[in-house]
Parts: sequence; structure tokens; C-alpha cells
Amino acid sequence: MKRQQGLSLVELMVGVAIGLMVVATASTLMGHQLHDARALQVEHQVDQDLRAAADLIVRDLRRAHEAEVDGRALSYTWPDPATGSAEPSGVKLERGTLRLRMGDGGWQAITDPEVVRISGFDIKLEKQLLPLDDYCAAPCPPGAAASCPPVQELREARFTLTGQAVQDPRVKRSLQASVKLRNDRVLGSCGA
Repeated sequence: MKRQQGLSLVELMVGVAIGLMVVATASTLMGHQLHDARALQVEHQVDQDLRAAADLIVRDLRRAHEAEVDGRALSYTWPDPATGSAEPSGVKLERGTLRLRMGDGGWQAITDPEVVRISGFDIKLEKQLLPLDDYCAAPCPPGAAASCPPVQELREARFTLTGQAVQDPRVKRSLQASVKLRNDRVLGSCGA
């Protein structure tokens, strides 16, 4: 009997086939992991862009005196401490991009059109009247004007941003936010 010196051709082919199957399985798993990681990154970018835009809107609205909703636009004013006048501002949806009015400096994009396409900007301005008759020294006389007793107008803006990723239109996100306008108005007066 002769002693065997190495591998036969059949053994070598079986080893190579098993090795190729292991490499193919590992490559497939790695491809799925890379795809999932990229999808997660796109979702994160959309979430971050929507959240940043909502934060800018909320921060700007907190200073607002007057606010008005017109379709997919919100106009408001806030006082300019230097001049004492009302500086115009606002937010609008224009061709898939959310824009913020920077006083008289024009409109500036606050969402990145290369990352997210804004498909919805729904705004509601809610008002609540709080009666202030307990603060009047004397009650309103019978037949007094409708402005007696005074009321405090509490205002809150609620909005929903909806966007989808430019790179992957299947990634859609929506974000809701609300902000109370700080400068409440008092309407009416106490009776004489």
C-alpha cells in the first residue's frame, strides 16, 4: 500500500464549493446590513430635518403678536425692540420646501430640498377666550356693550409637517407641534 500524499481532486473541489457558499452567504448578509443601515440613515435625516424646521417655527412663533393662517402659510408679526414697530415674519410651503420669512430680508429655506420634500404643512390657529369679570371692581351694568366684561384671548398654533425622503420616496414621516403665542391680548374693558 502506498501512502496518500495530499488531497485528491474531488476533496479539493468539495472544499472550494463549501468555501464559496460561506463567502456568498456572508456577502448577502453584509449587503442586507448595508442596505438597512442606509435606509435607517435616510429615515434619520428626514426626521432630523423635520424636527429642526419645527423647532425654528416654534421658536419664532413664541415671540409673535399677531398671527394669521392663509392656506399653507402662516403670517405673524413680532416687535422689533430697536424701533418699536412690528416686524413681519411667517412660514410657507413653496415647491416642496418650507420657507421662513426673515423680516424684510426675504424668505429663506429651512428644509433641505436635497434631503426631504415637504408634502404637507397644515396649520391651525386656535383661540380661547378667558373671561376676566372677577378682575373688574364693579360688575358690568345691564345692557352694557359686548366688550364688558373684558376677556383674555389665549392663542395657540398647531401644525403638522409631512415630508418624504428625496433619495427614497418610500420613507415618509410626519411631525406635529404646537406653540402657545405668549403675547395674550385683553379685549374689552370693565364697566364704569
